[in-house]
Amino acid sequence: MKKVTPYRFLFAGGGTGGHLYPAIAVANEIKKIKPESEIIFVGTKSRIEGKVVPKLGYGFKSIWIKGFARKFNFENLLFPLKLFVSLIQSVVISFRFKPKVAIGSGGYVAGPAIWGASVHLVLKLF
Repeated sequence: MKKVTPYRFLFAGGGTGGHLYPAIAVANEIKKIKPESEIIFVGTKSRIEGKVVPKLGYGFKSIWIKGFARKFNFENLLFPLKLFVSLIQSVVISFRFKPKVAIGSGGYVAGPAIWGASVHLVLKLF
């Protein structure tokens, strides 16, 4: 008997509920249609996705990215480093999880995560 490979979906989005909750709704519908699907979310530990997603039972991987402050802030000087590290983290996450589809729903976290998935030539929805 041929072994069926489960569908693998990577979701990236967060920072606010407006970015996160639509992605959760899509993930829930995917699970209804294909219960064997494997789903992970990529986000940051300190924002809403880091608190909500693990409680829902979905896999969660954290990257270091943080939004750019509108007013001058010394932390903004770290943004290029955080972006670079987040891109590498995203490639590693995608390499290990091997998603077939990557879905970005907005927020600073979506850019690096979807880029990381694109390195592995998966279908991207942004």
